[in-house]
Amino acid sequence: MPQPRNWLIKIAKLANLPIITVHGFRHTHATLLYDENSTITAKDVQKRLGHSDASITMNIYEHTTDNKILNAMNKFNEKNNK
Repeated sequence: MPQPRNWLIKIAKLANLPIITVHGFRHTHATLLYDENSTITAKDVQKRLGHSDASITMNIYEHTTDNKILNAMNKFNEKNNK
């Protein structure tokens, strides 16, 4: 088993947390980047993850989450209420 995986398992067990794979952290990180701030583009995430093309990043990691939908609706409402 690769060393980073061993570290993750050991830390998760010590902290009584669920075990997440290294790739799981990567996926969560990319998804949170999209979800956190509308100024972060697919190109920004592509560069961060090292994909050769932004379409690869978008196809794999860009998920429309409830939070992102809610943020878009709130921004739309703010602009319409001015």
